[in-house]
Amino acid sequence: MLDEHDGPVGPEDLFGAWRLVAYTAQDDQGVGLHHPLGDDADGFLMYTPDGYMSVQMMRRNRVDYDQPDISGGTADQNADAAAGYLAYCGPFGIDPETGTVHHLIEVSLLPNWLRTVQLRQPSLQKNRLTMHARYSVGGALIDSVLRWSRAARLDPYTATPSTWIGAEGTSDCCAT
Repeated sequence: MLDEHDGPVGPEDLFGAWRLVAYTAQDDQGVGLHHPLGDDADGFLMYTPDGYMSVQMMRRNRVDYDQPDISGGTADQNADAAAGYLAYCGPFGIDPETGTVHHLIEVSLLPNWLRTVQLRQPSLQKNRLTMHARYSVGGALIDSVLRWSRAARLDPYTATPSTWIGAEGTSDCCAT
């Protein structure tokens, strides 16, 4: 993985984990800039050398379910949790002519995205990845910008929650 980047983004530049820095969207006329998951959204984007990707993004401070288990939420709590979350995964590739990243969606929180291809225009500066996307919402074209920072490399053979806390690119999610 490169610290400096010159030229088109290749698959090897994407390999690894990325932490969400910012997610903004506005209509294609440049109106209505907003943060779809809040101005402090959190998330991870991952690309593997065997050609798969996964993204998980969420609004912070979502309301806890009544019971701390997968089916412990009310209908309203489930709807609110889903409205504050975006997740999908599947194979990915990069068009060598245009540099466009193609995400083939095989699993998604959004049912309408299944078996679709999401396109992203990447740019990379050192350990900062920016992905530009254009999509339709209610007939309007939306331009979104997702900014990512390369996540800290952790050793899965020795990593424990106490070693994650405070590592560059990690959160304090497990602090007590």
